[in-house]
Amino acid sequence: MNRIFKNRLLLLLLIGLGACDGFLDEKPNVSLVVPTSLDDLQALLDNTDQAMNEHGQFPLLRSDEFVADESLVDAELEMLRNVYLWEPNPYSQDDLVMDWTRPFNQILITNIVLEKAGRIQPSTSRETERKAQLMGSAYFFRALANFTLAQVFAPAFRPNGNNNSLCFPLRDTADPNTSFGLSTTAEAYDFILTDLEKALELLPQSSELPTRPNLISARALLARIYLSMGIYDKAGEYAELVLAEKSDLKDFNEITVSGINPFVRFNKETIFYSQFAFSGFTFSQLFKVSDEFLSLYNEDDLRLPLYFIRRPGGWKNFIGHYSGSIEYFSGITTAEMYLIAAESAVRNGNLAKARNLFALLAGKRMRNGLVPDLSSLSDEGLLSEILDERKRELFGRGLRWSDLKRLNLEERFEVTFVRKYRETTISIPPNDSRYVSVIPPREIELESF
Repeated sequence: MNRIFKNRLLLLLLIGLGACDGFLDEKPNVSLVVPTSLDDLQALLDNTDQAMNEHGQFPLLRSDEFVADESLVDAELEMLRNVYLWEPNPYSQDDLVMDWTRPFNQILITNIVLEKAGRIQPSTSRETERKAQLMGSAYFFRALANFTLAQVFAPAFRPNGNNNSLCFPLRDTADPNTSFGLSTTAEAYDFILTDLEKALELLPQSSELPTRPNLISARALLARIYLSMGIYDKAGEYAELVLAEKSDLKDFNEITVSGINPFVRFNKETIFYSQFAFSGFTFSQLFKVSDEFLSLYNEDDLRLPLYFIRRPGGWKNFIGHYSGSIEYFSGITTAEMYLIAAESAVRNGNLAKARNLFALLAGKRMRNGLVPDLSSLSDEGLLSEILDERKRELFGRGLRWSDLKRLNLEERFEVTFVRKYRETTISIPPNDSRYVSVIPPREIELESF
């Protein structure tokens, strides 16, 4: 195991300093292999589209937003086919599973940055600020990577229940000679939240690009995480802190419908930018939008023509990526914060605030700003409408998977998921064990879990 880990460490150092152009205008100095300066460490974290700001695809493959044509399922790699079909043991012995390896590579990079930066003695106030920003960014990225792992390899967090199920190791050092056992779900979330609290103390208010974390994006990530945990008062608190600093919304009435992706990368709603890795499965025209989700949009909802395109075969594909291209966006937006704040408000009994937040968002999405009248809805009805708005607004962001897991803990929102393939109907009841992916056999062998 240690030999493999050391080889991976060396490869990461080479990649981190040699392939960091990403979304930045200037390439970092690639003359060094071992990171020894603040510039070197920044280069590791700026490896955006090849390491730090890219995620695996399981949340897209397993959710109910999409339905793959049988011919696409047949043509795909066996592992991806098994994941899509909810097979309980989808991996073969030698499968390299990106949804496991990618976040652990990110964690390795962040641990390198934290350890190397900790040894640097700044000689100026500017260097002191840069060191703090680097370490804050590393804590942010490590928290995000562990949260990403938790969405796939850990059960839903139960705010008033047992969270002692084992999930994945929590690595807090780059030392290849250190062994790690599996953590509990409670330990994993505690580690994630602690990292983000440290990040809040170190990050600047703003950053050069939304691929780099800052104070606002750290609060936004906390809002997302607390929502996934069902801790709604904290989720709402952090979402409102974000909106107090950044509340921009794009008016969809100002966008021309053209049949191609109308959104630009780093648009004004983007708080933090990340994307899902390319996959022939999820990027295929045969990866169709579910009719159930399409039915949620009425004729005055401008997301319908801006998010989706009809194909000659009659089905629709999702094109409204906030990446500005074909990549699925997985980052954080102001619209998500409005929805978190609204859901938290109604769950905490403040229906007036929830209606106002809903109206502010919906007014930018509906034709001519026509906002549905929610004044007659009970708290239960208003909550259901806000959850439907999450489905409409955050389509294809990977968040539906997280929502399925947390909402299945509430009997009123339980979903029995049905997927059909050839002559087989696959039924997945709420809280089924298949909502938690098994650890890939290759990783079990390497780590001796």
